[in-house]
Amino acid sequence: MSSEDYMFLFAAVSALGALVSVAQAFLQIFKGPERTSGRKKTRIAFGLAIAALITSGLGWYQVHQIYAKNPYVKYQSAKNLMGAMTAYGVSYPPQVGHVFAKVDGDAIISYAEKYKVAVVVFHDPGTSDTRDVEISDKSNLFDIAGGDIRIELVLGNKFMSEVSKGYTGTKYAALLVPNKVSMGQFSTLREAESVGIKIIGGGFGPP
Repeated sequence: MSSEDYMFLFAAVSALGALVSVAQAFLQIFKGPERTSGRKKTRIAFGLAIAALITSGLGWYQVHQIYAKNPYVKYQSAKNLMGAMTAYGVSYPPQVGHVFAKVDGDAIISYAEKYKVAVVVFHDPGTSDTRDVEISDKSNLFDIAGGDIRIELVLGNKFMSEVSKGYTGTKYAALLVPNKVSMGQFSTLREAESVGIKIIGGGFGPP
């Protein structure tokens, strides 16, 4: 489990523990000595209920903050957001030289103020590290919003020339691009990471 998982578990257990403690206190109060008046029992019970609501509320607020600030908790990844790209391939209806990718905007919504989302594609001949292969085509930058973000790419001359030479299979990568970074500042995934871009999804598919 990652540190974010432990934080989530701690917050949840803390909230539930507070409720259990209050339930036990209620039992002790109403099974206590008869000399404790009914009015006093009511005041004590009311105070404990308020304390329980505050404690459990703080616990669940912490859980909410964990999810808001760390969307990779949802995808069980300690280093990045791999998994946010949910679909990719040839555009439908099919058009020659058109591909698409779909990104889960809800998973990256906390990055909306400081980042844009984009997709890149390239052929990987397998002769070097994938991160060092020159990217063939890049999408435009898209604002981050909730729900599915569909990104279309029109494949350029380099990519289509490789297809004519027999290259098959396409590497797709979805990126979180800082607002101050342009798509022209990198030509490989390694260069992209060096300027602060986060890789949030990858895949291999047609064409």
